[in-house]
Amino acid sequence: MVMLAAVPLVLLAWLFKTPGWGLAAGIALAAYLALTWQDLRRPTRRVVGAMLAIGWAAQLATGAGPEALIRALSANAVVGVLIVACGLLAVPAASPRYVAELTRLVSGTEGRRPPLGRLALVFWTGHVLGALLNISALSVLLPALGGARARDGRLMRSLHRGFGLAGFWSPFYATVAIVLIAYPGAGWPGLLAATLPIIPAAFLLDMGAALRHGRTALARSVETAVPEDEAPSPSGPRRRGPSLWLAAGGLATLGIGLDMVMPGPTLVWVIVAALAAALIWMIWANGTAATWDRLIRPRLIGPPGMTLQANEIAVFAAAGPLAAGLAAILAPAAGNIAAVADAMPLWLAILAVEFVIFGLSHLGVHPVASILLVAGALPPEVVAGREAVFAGASLAGYTLTLLASPFSVTGQVFASLTGASPWNQTVTRNIGYALLLALLAAFWLDLGAMALVSAIG
Repeated sequence: MVMLAAVPLVLLAWLFKTPGWGLAAGIALAAYLALTWQDLRRPTRRVVGAMLAIGWAAQLATGAGPEALIRALSANAVVGVLIVACGLLAVPAASPRYVAELTRLVSGTEGRRPPLGRLALVFWTGHVLGALLNISALSVLLPALGGARARDGRLMRSLHRGFGLAGFWSPFYATVAIVLIAYPGAGWPGLLAATLPIIPAAFLLDMGAALRHGRTALARSVETAVPEDEAPSPSGPRRRGPSLWLAAGGLATLGIGLDMVMPGPTLVWVIVAALAAALIWMIWANGTAATWDRLIRPRLIGPPGMTLQANEIAVFAAAGPLAAGLAAILAPAAGNIAAVADAMPLWLAILAVEFVIFGLSHLGVHPVASILLVAGALPPEVVAGREAVFAGASLAGYTLTLLASPFSVTGQVFASLTGASPWNQTVTRNIGYALLLALLAAFWLDLGAMALVSAIG
């Protein structure tokens, strides 16, 4: 029940941004952390404990009082609420009906879709559904690819890449929300202008990699998504609920519509849209009684091994004190950092941001902490006028982490479902693609994004 009280308080604190609401949300989050601490995964406890210790110690060293320490808990907790909202979408999405729907889309009539067309559909389906449903999309995308042979083949690689690239721009991704907080001057239109043009180029890069060994080899590596004897029958009892694409489109329309007509930050209305869409979808598909039964057991919000509410809220609550602490620690070094940044080309500075975030992920540092560390280290005079560019660079580093870091949650989920080790699923299969993507993003953000952001600005 403390979690149910914390969610609206966090939204109100983020919407009105007053000390009173921030303190109320911070108190609720502190109570939530205390009550759920033993339920957190052990790695999460270590990460959250370190983030809180560093952040609060740095704040105390600069003279912050107890009220400021508690209020800092609510600064970034809204991103944890976003993850909770998106995780609830996994409940109605994980339906055999939707698995069959995607299976027929990818395989084509009688499984005759050409291999390259099948790869393209897997890439873009993973990208679009991932952008709208976040990690919840995997609960329907992965079963739609069928047995172990397809999961170990080229289809899974394109799905991983298409899904991971949604982290470049989707408002339903926590890191997109974090960079908009860390670089407030970027703005949503500027961020889209900086990042969206990278996606088609990344798609062509994946298709080129698929054709590297020739079409014959590609045909052997892209097997039928679901073997005929395992395919769900399109006949049988009719299941309740909307089409998957209708549900996803309704979610996008609701989020955009609320943001256009309601005052306040985009992030708040994205969360409201996700919560409302999940509730409507669950009632439509499962009925009121089953939906209520699911909601009163709220800790596990997705399929086993996916997303835990307690863990996500704890990480993003701890991100607030960490950001405040890092800003205090790094302030004296701002002049030196500015001098180094001014001495290098912009594309090289962007590449440095990408690889700092990517490199820290291999040390087990959470991407939120990495992004906040980089944003806190960059002096305002370096970022001024380039907020969208550095926000895009941070998201590029995060996307590299999703694709090629064995410590990323996405990489580990894919590895657990393909039977590969996390290292093989991420580094072995994606490191070359990720490095080329990093260079592509750096040159685009330097040479193209600045002009495009200025044109729409």
